[in-house]
Amino acid sequence: MIWLLMGILVFAVLLFITKPLYMKKTPTLVEDREVVDYLAQIDLLDTQIAAQSSNNSGDVEALTASKNTLQRALLKHKENTIAKPSAPSSLVLSSIFLLFGFLTLGIYTMIGRPELTKQGALERPTLAAAQKLSQNSDPRRGNNQSLSELLTQLEQKLTGDGNTEEGWTLYARTLMNLGRYDEALIAYEKVVTLTDGKETVLIEQQQAKDYIAQRRGEANATVGMPVQRPKGPNQEQINAAAQMSSQDRAAMIEGMVAQLAQKLEDNSDNPEGWVRLLRARKVLAQTDQAQADIITVREIYKDKPEIISQILNASGWGE
Repeated sequence: MIWLLMGILVFAVLLFITKPLYMKKTPTLVEDREVVDYLAQIDLLDTQIAAQSSNNSGDVEALTASKNTLQRALLKHKENTIAKPSAPSSLVLSSIFLLFGFLTLGIYTMIGRPELTKQGALERPTLAAAQKLSQNSDPRRGNNQSLSELLTQLEQKLTGDGNTEEGWTLYARTLMNLGRYDEALIAYEKVVTLTDGKETVLIEQQQAKDYIAQRRGEANATVGMPVQRPKGPNQEQINAAAQMSSQDRAAMIEGMVAQLAQKLEDNSDNPEGWVRLLRARKVLAQTDQAQADIITVREIYKDKPEIISQILNASGWGE
């Protein structure tokens, strides 16, 4: 319907623009200089003829002959005048406009897509929890830089006022999409704590764990060996997680961060690991532990100040 209205508007605009082409104007008489001279001489001869007639003079015939000569010359001049070209007829112009309209509609019926204006085509589909985890899970897909910028904004917002389920859920999903699985699990634990073990959150958390296990299993699988897809959480697992107290969930989060710290104690030369740990400290507002970790980083990379700067800037603890 909208395309039909637009076509009518375009047609109306074309009619308005080309109005001078098909509207007839009243012809204007343009007298050139020669015609004016002829008329002036004829008027003068008429005056002289009238004067001679009243005096019964014999010059009347000569004046009349001169007048007739001028009149014949005037008629010949008008016949030789070239007529101006006339404007195209209204029928021709109307035919052109109709042809344009039908041609446009014909092309649109062949290549147009009116279904895009339907409500269903404009609505974004709702993704299931599993689809949210798998969509763009490979960091090479989509705009990875935009995800990183979004993650930075989320971290700043969560640091200021981070006790919202929506913020932490989006933060966890963004970490999953970037492949930062350890930090994503910590974020999911925070969501579980904020929602007191809401069932939908527990299901998404377990799906995230299964997905991470699957990805890590595929990376370590022997060539040719099938990898079994982990099953989703059963009702017993959901109920058990829902019955956990806030202290138990907080202890679980602390344990996951402690595991990251333990890995770095075993292998301290891991800049990416230090970035992940410091980010987790920042999100959980563990400022004292983060400062201690920063001292450790400065000691480990004291001969590589550029690495220290990269770690601090990437983790959000840079000056």
